[in-house]
Amino acid sequence: MPESAERDPNAALPASASAAGTTGTAAGPPKVARFLVLLAVLSVGVYANALGNGFALDDNPVVVENENVHDLSLLPRLFTEPHWDNYRPVTLTTFALEWAVSDGAPALFHATNVGLHALVTCLLFLLLVRLGAPHIGAAVGAAIFAVHPVHVEAVSNVVGRAELLVAVFTLLALLVHTSARSRAFRAVGVAVLVALALGSKENGVAVPALMLLTTAFLAPTVAAAWASIRRDLPVYAGVVAVGGAYALVRRSVVGTFTLYQQAYGFDLDASERVLTAIGIWPEYVRLLFFPADLSAEYGPGLLMPMRSVTWEVLLGAIVGIGCLLLVPLLWRRSRWVSLGVAWFALSIFPVSNLVIPVGIWLAERNLYLPSVSVAMLAAALVAALRDAPGRAGDGGAARGVHPLGMATAIGIVLVLGSWRTWTRTPTWESTDSVLFGLMEEQPESFRAQWHMANLLSSSNQPERALEYIERARDLVPGHGQVILDHARLLGLNGRPEDAEAVLRENEWLAASSGWRTYMTFALLDQGRADEALEVAEEGARLSPESDLVRGALEAARAAAASDTAPRAPSDTVPP
Repeated sequence: MPESAERDPNAALPASASAAGTTGTAAGPPKVARFLVLLAVLSVGVYANALGNGFALDDNPVVVENENVHDLSLLPRLFTEPHWDNYRPVTLTTFALEWAVSDGAPALFHATNVGLHALVTCLLFLLLVRLGAPHIGAAVGAAIFAVHPVHVEAVSNVVGRAELLVAVFTLLALLVHTSARSRAFRAVGVAVLVALALGSKENGVAVPALMLLTTAFLAPTVAAAWASIRRDLPVYAGVVAVGGAYALVRRSVVGTFTLYQQAYGFDLDASERVLTAIGIWPEYVRLLFFPADLSAEYGPGLLMPMRSVTWEVLLGAIVGIGCLLLVPLLWRRSRWVSLGVAWFALSIFPVSNLVIPVGIWLAERNLYLPSVSVAMLAAALVAALRDAPGRAGDGGAARGVHPLGMATAIGIVLVLGSWRTWTRTPTWESTDSVLFGLMEEQPESFRAQWHMANLLSSSNQPERALEYIERARDLVPGHGQVILDHARLLGLNGRPEDAEAVLRENEWLAASSGWRTYMTFALLDQGRADEALEVAEEGARLSPESDLVRGALEAARAAAASDTAPRAPSDTVPP
């Protein structure tokens, strides 16, 4: 068979997809263009209020405080130096270009995110049509994706850029892989797009698996799928070569092949980490299908580590095993459902903590690419309802749900999604707005307790601050910065002996400027100036540019020189 026939958009479709796709693709480019314009307008409109947001949380260290993105002459560093133990040069390059154009004004960064979200929505529509969805089904699925509230963090927070770029390059790679007629073009195009996805964020590693999934979906039989894969071995070989090169470069820059970070300071063994990861799967389902309750933080207080089999783990296992079983069981009968379930499982796997700890248990931004599965299921549902048997009328047997009823249901979903997205977006205006929102909506979160402690401390209420920081420590006993703040607040409350004890118990933090600073002041408040000076001098050697350490060193030198009693704790310990 000639290659042009292999890649005919209406060839090799499964029966259900072919039937749906025949009416969907017959209308041609003008209809597609109209749908794309409407989807782009919807995507931009629902996030228009994000343009007034500033920088929040991780935006500050990644963009505002990262000198490598402030000068285009430093651009090569983005490809040769790690940032936060990550290797994401493509994402950081976009930040550098925007900084050069806007001089750090956040509006351009947010406009880019919104534009990328619109691009992802349009690419998703094209992919759904390519896979055989009718135009109306593809449009509904893409529209639901455009307004889905779980995307607010990825779109409204600047560092969500990584998720958006991975989605752009993933969808483009799949469109090239399933549509391009030239095998050489596919091989080069897909390899370049996979490299860009991996350079944007590590979860780009899912692209090859999604390529295999879409190939299998478009093939009418298993034998045809294997034949297509064998014909495209040069394409897959190029993808493997790109992946291997990325791994080697990442290893040379970052020092590891993968990101390996335990979350929130918990030292979980492999079985505990897997149990915790499994227990979170029901939360994935809730966020994808009932995203009314959203949070900037899914750490301790909202989710806890699971060290044994609990009901959450059992429910998560049911969800996970159900996904594994549904894909083969429904492949012939409801292939679109199988596609959606398999897409979610494959795209969430790299960030699921099932194999590699990634530093967090759950973040809404990590559901951006996996939520394409919801669009696939929605497209399939619209097609099924349209073609379902209906009441017989004068003209014979009718088919499908009444158009008005279907339009009403779709409208309700889109309005509710748009409303929740629009009202959620201002939460990401700044770090303060995020943390105050967390304190109001999820006060049980460790981060809410921690932030309240810092607010009370800055308001000269150290006693109440200590209560909140101790609650935070109960939730995250191994979190380094919470430990240091606990020691600081003990000092402010006139308990230097307890502050010293906390620091001695956590000497793994001794290389940090905070540990050296608070230990210096704890010793000074006990009249042990010589010991304090020794600790402060070592801190100055380890962190010569730290203002905290310099202040501690000056205080220790003054106390050692004068050999006088230390000042009151509230005057000695820095805020």
